[in-house]
Amino acid sequence: MGAVLDSRTYLTDNKKTIFAKWHDDVQQSQYQNGTSYGGCIGMLGDSIHFVDVSPFVSQDEALDYISEHHRK
Repeated sequence: MGAVLDSRTYLTDNKKTIFAKWHDDVQQSQYQNGTSYGGCIGMLGDSIHFVDVSPFVSQDEALDYISEHHRK
């Protein structure tokens, strides 16, 4: 079984808003799927991390960076 990259895009740079939207997505995942299936973001809880990198030109470029640097 391999790692799968699942991402969320929030069209804001306000970290408080991002945390709130992430929390809502985690709660929705837990409601729909519970907390025992590793393939759902409901297992991640508040484990959101910000990295200090220059802004990317496109969403695809950002996702490429994440796929190369995320913790599996």
